Formats: sequence, structure tokens, C-alpha cells
Amino acid sequence: MRIFASLAFAVTLALTLAVAAPPQPPQAPMRASEQFGLDLVDHASSCLRSCHGAATQVLILKNLGINSAVFITRNCQEKRWAELIGACLPMVCKSAPDVAYAVEYAHAWCARAGVRNVSITLPEWYMDSPGGEYYRCVNDRVR
Repeated sequence: MRIFASLAFAVTLALTLAVAAPPQPPQAPMRASEQFGLDLVDHASSCLRSCHGAATQVLILKNLGINSAVFITRNCQEKRWAELIGACLPMVCKSAPDVAYAVEYAHAWCARAGVRNVSITLPEWYMDSPGGEYYRCVNDRVR
């Protein structure tokens, strides 16, 4: 009898709490920079810098015939640069937040160089992974 009384009390308490304290809506997604207290000007993304260096080694800029990591504006204007960066980041970055921050940093970096419409697309295999799930969660706050 005591078991049933205790069970009835537990159910009543649970129902009372459920009615009295409705669940809170989930918090809005935060950008990776906000989650980790990073400043898009002062805190460079090391994996973006590595990928940028690699991309400039294989991408020849039109009308110049050369490329260099210091040609930030010209590289940000190149669709192929954005494709190379998108392919490189999941391979070089150490975590899903690192990838998300690198993309966020790339947008800010290119914007500071005067290029605001950079489209970095991560590979499908990455987007189908838990890292891609994290990225989708924060991506709507990146731009």
C-alpha cells in the first residue's frame, strides 16, 4: 500500500510541476565566436590561416598569374578560393566549433578586405556528420 501511495504522490508532484513550470523555449543559437568569447578582429582562426595558405599555393589569380597569402581581397573575390577553403576546413580544424568559427572568421576577414559576399560551402560528407549538425545550428547567425 505504501508503494502505491508513494507512486501516487510522485505522479501528482510531477504533474503539478509540469503545469506550474512550463518548459522554457530553447535559447537562440549563438555564433561560435559568442559561445567561446572570441573577437573576430583580435582572434584569428589558425585553421583558416592554414587553409588560406594552402589555397593560395594552388590557386593562380586571374590577370596576375601568381598568388600570395597577402592578396586577401583578390582571394576573397575568387569563387574557387571559397571552394578550396570549404573543402579544407573540416580536414584541418580540430573540432566542429573550430570549423564554425573559421567560417565565421572568414566572412569577417573578407568583409574587412571589402568583400562581403563570400560563399563558403562545406562538403556534404561534413554536413551529414555531427559537425555539420553543429554548423547548421550556429550558421544562421554567421552572416
